[in-house]
Amino acid sequence: MLTRLTPAMYERACEWIRERCGPVLRLKLWTGSRGSAEHRSLKKEVGELPVVSKWLAMQPTKRHGEYLLVHGADADLYENCISRLIMLGMDLSFPAFSERHRAYMKEVTQLFESVQARSALHRHLLDLKGIPVAHTAWLDDIEGNGYASPVLSRIAGMVIAPGAEEDTPRITDMWIVAGLAQHGKLRLLGDVSLKRFLAYVMSEDYQTRSHAKDGIYWGVQLPGYFGFDRKGFLLRHWDGRPGLVQRLYMMSCLPGVGGSRWVKESLEFLSQYRSGDCTYCLPKEFLPEGSSGYWVKGAYMGMGENRRRRLWCEVESTY
Repeated sequence: MLTRLTPAMYERACEWIRERCGPVLRLKLWTGSRGSAEHRSLKKEVGELPVVSKWLAMQPTKRHGEYLLVHGADADLYENCISRLIMLGMDLSFPAFSERHRAYMKEVTQLFESVQARSALHRHLLDLKGIPVAHTAWLDDIEGNGYASPVLSRIAGMVIAPGAEEDTPRITDMWIVAGLAQHGKLRLLGDVSLKRFLAYVMSEDYQTRSHAKDGIYWGVQLPGYFGFDRKGFLLRHWDGRPGLVQRLYMMSCLPGVGGSRWVKESLEFLSQYRSGDCTYCLPKEFLPEGSSGYWVKGAYMGMGENRRRRLWCEVESTY
């Protein structure tokens, strides 16, 4: 039986994590003064972690054309590397990340400007540019940001209709919306556009099309929407178990989503892995840290914990 996490339980869970976690999660759960000596010291510690240094040092090569600097399953490509670093606590206040981010952005922008407007590649690049913008400090200037405004305009004006393909929501759109929500910027989309967007993504019609073998390309598949058995987790050639955790995280801050059938049933399913009144310990296959794969499909789920430590899985699961 699912027990709702009360505010007191939430605070106990955060405290439990802080007492046992590494610097990445301590930074993510930081509640003190930003810019203080302690906060600066913690950021320095995060920036020097081997896992962070590894991802910052990645340099993509031009494999099979310039497009693969941006999109693909290799870890060093823009969509995986930048998103992974953001999940490890990086933002533009870290000089090394800012430099790496801007170098990628230059490549993406040059490629974006060279492809045909309104083509599938044009749209995908537009979204890939928008995801990091929505999840980093650039949000502070998002209204006048040349990278973000075309994405926001397209999502706000999206045609939401059964059978529509040109403007059907994609997973890249959802990550942009989630980034706006996490930073309190959903007003940029407008209430009507946002409610219509979320209602359609959560609908049975959209999920049926998204799960279909020849369905929506890069759709917002919600693992377990049609059941939590093995079949329910095999989503068009990828394992939906890490996707379930990642997409719950992605959608947790969106208005109205928490009361949906999918969220309630997902939390009920995950409740079997409760290890205490406010802690979880998921099977390791829910939290992979692979050497390749698509970040948007949950290929890189590690939160910087030392996986040789006994409690790493319980710490990351609870977070």
